[in-house]
Amino acid sequence: MDNIVDNCPFFYAPIGICAVGVANGKLYSRVILNKAAPLWEGRAITLGHTESIQDKIIGRVRNARLEGNVLIGDAYFDIAKCERLDPRIMNRLRANAPIQVSGSDDIEQEPAPEGFTFNAVPCEYIVSDIKPRYVALILDELAAFSLADGVGVNIPGA
Repeated sequence: MDNIVDNCPFFYAPIGICAVGVANGKLYSRVILNKAAPLWEGRAITLGHTESIQDKIIGRVRNARLEGNVLIGDAYFDIAKCERLDPRIMNRLRANAPIQVSGSDDIEQEPAPEGFTFNAVPCEYIVSDIKPRYVALILDELAAFSLADGVGVNIPGA
């Protein structure tokens, strides 16, 4: 849905940022995601992971919150920037097609007990704190959390 924010045309879509579960050997708990939810407010959405995000910002996260086991929010995409950087973005958004995302954050973690699993998935570390940086839109590779986990843009329930 097209909107006007700060005199610029933006496209709104629901976004799942992270989920309770194990990704890259690290357990993200419900408690930690709930604590981190307000810190995602206003964070940039970028095209892919990048060291210099300024030229890759295509949107912002608003209204971040934990619902069920998924950290969700409202994504507002700058239509002109999306069309300029990669036309596939707006094509997928307008088609209501799912798009993978990957949260970029600084985390603190503690070693998990030997042999520890969560929902039968082994994990080496337990995340104890999250400091969000940005959310990367992933077009051509797999993200740590999948669309099936509820993480991504245009995911039912996000």
